[in-house]
Amino acid sequence: MDTVSRHYDQLLARHYTWMLGGDLTALVAEQTRLLRDLGVEPRGPGETAVDLGCGPGNQTLALAALGYDTVFAVDTSKALLDELTSHAEGNPAILPVHADIRVVLPEITEPASAAAIVCMGDTLTHLPRKAGVTALLVDCAAALAQDGRLVVTYRDLTRPLHGTDRFLPVRSTPDQVLTCFLEYVDEETVMVHDVLHRRSGAAWTQQVGSYPKLRIGADWLVGQCSAAGLTVERDEAGPRGMRLLTAVKKGRQPITNDRGRRRRGAILGGEDPRRFGFPATGDERAMLVNVLAAQRATLELKCAGLTVEQARRSVEPSTLSLLGLVRHLADVERRWFRRVLAGQEAPDRFSSQEDPDGDFDGAVPDPAVVAGAWEAWREEVAFADAYVAEAPHLDVEGHDAWRGRVSLRWVLIHLIEEYARHNGHADLLRERIDGALGV
Repeated sequence: MDTVSRHYDQLLARHYTWMLGGDLTALVAEQTRLLRDLGVEPRGPGETAVDLGCGPGNQTLALAALGYDTVFAVDTSKALLDELTSHAEGNPAILPVHADIRVVLPEITEPASAAAIVCMGDTLTHLPRKAGVTALLVDCAAALAQDGRLVVTYRDLTRPLHGTDRFLPVRSTPDQVLTCFLEYVDEETVMVHDVLHRRSGAAWTQQVGSYPKLRIGADWLVGQCSAAGLTVERDEAGPRGMRLLTAVKKGRQPITNDRGRRRRGAILGGEDPRRFGFPATGDERAMLVNVLAAQRATLELKCAGLTVEQARRSVEPSTLSLLGLVRHLADVERRWFRRVLAGQEAPDRFSSQEDPDGDFDGAVPDPAVVAGAWEAWREEVAFADAYVAEAPHLDVEGHDAWRGRVSLRWVLIHLIEEYARHNGHADLLRERIDGALGV
């Protein structure tokens, strides 16, 4: 989210409340009514809510007004958090958190502890990859208590605009005009170009900036929520041209063994379509791609909802950890798809000849290290998926220093084997960490 963060720091943050109409008190009242209508209200004392991408605080202040005892307000913009703090006027319920929403939930909440999580104001589209949305929803499901609610608003940019329709007026006042222009990069991304004109005396100045947004479709997001174990209650047109989705974490029946005894720990998984939703017949390429995608999704599942300390935890005398596995598998993807098949000069991200175990030894309990590991893994998976999609056939070959000539078919089979082996490790590590089970 570095590009988005820079854009907010350099242009949008200082004008954000103005963009929304300029009257924060009215915005808070509007959000309070909306959240109450959506069933977002405390059911008892001591309840916690989380506002992901809080901005200047219209949702955060609404959650506090509704009566939540603790409201975590998370944003990457220090300027917006400072504005929120000034409006909160020392309210002890509001706890500003300067952090990336992709990694923050396991740090600020215990599993199954949050009564409500909101991610509103188009925050979700600011994530750099759709895989990040999927992972965030898994973290939300892990953080929510039973019957806890998730509220998301976002702009559905999947249908492209053409010609002058791509110029969108945001707001204008006698001394300031903000317009944005949409440039469709690919099926997943649109580039937003903001143009701000400001009057200073008799002269006007212009400031411009750009940042990417994800093109998230309603059906896709509903599917990802269901895959994360959330029950979608509402999926409809929302306020201010946004799409509105609400989901609830329902209780699940415990898994039992063949003697009917209840197994310990939380139950991970459910009917995740990435892992169980693909056909068991058909084309060889699609079959290999789907099975590999299922193995990758299993790794994400096994790491969901952990704190930084838990992600790094190993079982002596081994240094094997879930965080280390993510770093290791990022390097594995990079080796086979970038170096071997695509022929790129792409050294490992985390290991080297001088430090061959750097992927595991460098897996230290630091939020930046965790975020960097997932970002690297998702970038390598995205490259691999693009390479496979563009390959004319499975007999495309590359050269490996150990094995000589290898085909794309062999690499896909090898990656499935690699993930299956390490997901077995992940099963044991996760159960040892917090007792969580899953299929």
